[in-house]
Amino acid sequence: MIEMDDGVRLRTWTAGVAGGPAVVLLHGGPGLRDYLAPVGALIEDLGLIHRYDQRGTGDSAWPGTHSPARHVRDLRLLLDAWGHERVVLAGHSYGCTLACSFLLACPERVAGLILLAGPFLEPWREAARAAERARLTHGQQVRLAELAAIEPRTEDEETEFLTLTWSTDHADRDRARAWAAASARTVRPVNYAMNAELGAAGRADPLESHVDELRALRPPATVIIGGAGDSRPAAALVRLGRQLACATVIIPDAGHHPWLEAPEQFRSALRTAVASSAEGGAGGGPAGEAVGGVLGAGDGMSACPAGNAVGRSAEGGAGGGPAGEAVGGVLGAGDGMSACPAGSAVGRSAEGGAGGGPAGEAVGGVLGAGDGMSACPAGSAVGRSADGGAGGGPAGEAVGGVLGAGDGVGGEGPAVGGGVGE
Repeated sequence: MIEMDDGVRLRTWTAGVAGGPAVVLLHGGPGLRDYLAPVGALIEDLGLIHRYDQRGTGDSAWPGTHSPARHVRDLRLLLDAWGHERVVLAGHSYGCTLACSFLLACPERVAGLILLAGPFLEPWREAARAAERARLTHGQQVRLAELAAIEPRTEDEETEFLTLTWSTDHADRDRARAWAAASARTVRPVNYAMNAELGAAGRADPLESHVDELRALRPPATVIIGGAGDSRPAAALVRLGRQLACATVIIPDAGHHPWLEAPEQFRSALRTAVASSAEGGAGGGPAGEAVGGVLGAGDGMSACPAGNAVGRSAEGGAGGGPAGEAVGGVLGAGDGMSACPAGSAVGRSAEGGAGGGPAGEAVGGVLGAGDGMSACPAGSAVGRSADGGAGGGPAGEAVGGVLGAGDGVGGEGPAVGGGVGE
């Protein structure tokens, strides 16, 4: 436990080895306890790995009003207590928002930035709502709305509510409910007040208004890692990667918790990102050039482990062929498009479209994506964002059968589950 300047004690964990980079894992929510131990275990041999329950969650009890500034201050005080001038921040989902907020406030203390399944900036909401509806049956949507209206819920009702809500996070629909149920049993209680308060703060001062600052302040070692099968639109991550001029790794067949559904690919991408931060740069080479197992990202480009999905900007890039044309086993992307291994698909920007058809129309076995949306294999759903409401309403309000989170923040799932509602 580490005491903050107002007397609040935060539960922390430290593992790993000295001599490498110091990495701080920032869990999502907001309002959930830490769940990133399995992620930390993947990189413990590379450096010192710190985790903590954010104030108001888990074993870091606190009844006060939440603000981004207070959570940024907590993180700065933790770095002081751990003895680090600079660290690599690795946030998951809402944790990406916290990492970006810290970068804006204390850029001199951020040596590297790893954004896992977030942050998702506008536009994303329509795709999010469609995805969540597509991944729930009509009966499940009705039941979720019924549970959302109950106040207070019993333990069994809360477990069922969270299971239904978080089940949409996963690309593997056969295992999605089991993963969500495991999360629902292990991360309670959810701090819904914290979720709502940080949601309101996010709406008042959204990250969208700070993209230029983030690009100017981000360290060279900045990487976005997401899943093509996340219910949130992977295309939004590709777009953000272009805006920040950083590498973006989109892992096929992975959802919001890629370490669950594509563990080897996620492990490789994460370890490469951490190693790159120790060397002072992520990706490192021009678009299409493999550097340390990850394709280097030029301005506006996204990068993936060699042989996997590669985004390209409107100016041209990896993939090499026109939209829909397989080039070296990778689907070529048109201007403004991202490309995936032929047969899968990730996203298109507002300027172009992967899959080739309007949203929901199957083109060559791949769903076409509307502007700003991601495209997934036919029959799967197209994503919701980590940074706004899962279902689009205020925190705790069921919209379209899904628990909405405050716009600008998200509900995240733990290592074995999904989100409260992003």
